[in-house]
Amino acid sequence: MSDLIVAAIKIVFLILQWLFILFVANVVRTDLFGRRVPSSSLAAIPADRGRGKKRSKLPTRFAITAGPQQGVSVPVEPTINLGRAADSTLLLDDDYAS
Repeated sequence: MSDLIVAAIKIVFLILQWLFILFVANVVRTDLFGRRVPSSSLAAIPADRGRGKKRSKLPTRFAITAGPQQGVSVPVEPTINLGRAADSTLLLDDDYAS
């Protein structure tokens, strides 16, 4: 091949590499900072200040609906321990559970 064709192929390859790098940088930037939201769509959403609506009650019990412990209900606390140990809140009868 002539030197001109080899040089052209090198330049095209270099341009493609830079386009790929810019594409990756754009994807990373979008993942980190998100996409811009047009202000018109923000104005269409009504601002809910909680007036007139009651807050839904938070769940107070954790119930098992299927399995060997079906029907067991445990109060929701800051800590619920799942495991095979005797002091666990919910016992798991599974050899693979750790």
